[in-house]
Amino acid sequence: MKSMAISFNPIALIILSILFTTSEIARSETISLSESIDQSGRQRMLTQRITKAYIMRASQVNTFKAKMQLTASVVTFEKQLANLKEFAPTPEIKSKLAIVETQWGEFKTFATATPSKDGIKMLLKLSEPLLENSNEVVLALENYANRDTAKLINVSGRQRMLSQRIAKNYIAQYSGIMNESISNELNSAIQDFDAALTLFLKAPQNSKEITNSLEEVRTQWDFSKKGFTELKDGQYVPHIISVVSDSILKKMNNITGLYSDLLSDSASKKLLISAHP
Repeated sequence: MKSMAISFNPIALIILSILFTTSEIARSETISLSESIDQSGRQRMLTQRITKAYIMRASQVNTFKAKMQLTASVVTFEKQLANLKEFAPTPEIKSKLAIVETQWGEFKTFATATPSKDGIKMLLKLSEPLLENSNEVVLALENYANRDTAKLINVSGRQRMLSQRIAKNYIAQYSGIMNESISNELNSAIQDFDAALTLFLKAPQNSKEITNSLEEVRTQWDFSKKGFTELKDGQYVPHIISVVSDSILKKMNNITGLYSDLLSDSASKKLLISAHP
């Protein structure tokens, strides 16, 4: 009897492992108010991260990493959307999530297709209304929470989104998508991130851990801005911007989690005060 040689594609195996470990994607998890603001804010970021990863694949920039990012981000978006739909505390928030879900369907179809130049243009177009309506969900949840720390979670989460938006537009220009809209979006995102980071460092709610983490972000951010200066001279460093933006994203994700903990703590104290007047 002839022996059968079985070969394995390492990329396929890793992607399958992601899908199998998140096989409960259709199920939702019970989340708190602070977690809902955090996760809805992360949805904004994922619209930009998925688009960025698609452009990276189409432009042959860290293609293996980009494929992994895109696959994992799609899974996470759908999981969190299910969580938010179950949590939605008001008809207004449920309605806003329904809009996001509809737009997500078309966006996902293009995002998971074979990368192409035309696909880049389409995804850039579709990502904007999806981002805007995902932001509407965050604002509605922040308003529902009605606490200062809820705003910190929102704005901190917005920094995550901006880190990916900057990388997305930077790499879009590198890929040859040169137009005024992309340039304006990139410059605006850089300015918004810089301004918000300065304000965060002055926030009175910051713990020592949060301040130290923000200082680390500031150091990396100052380094990455050198790449944007070189961009004006026509010198692109997409690999570096991709790595640094992901590092900043990771740190801002941790900081957002710390602000989320502050909201949870304040909510617990409020309950204790109400129970013991």
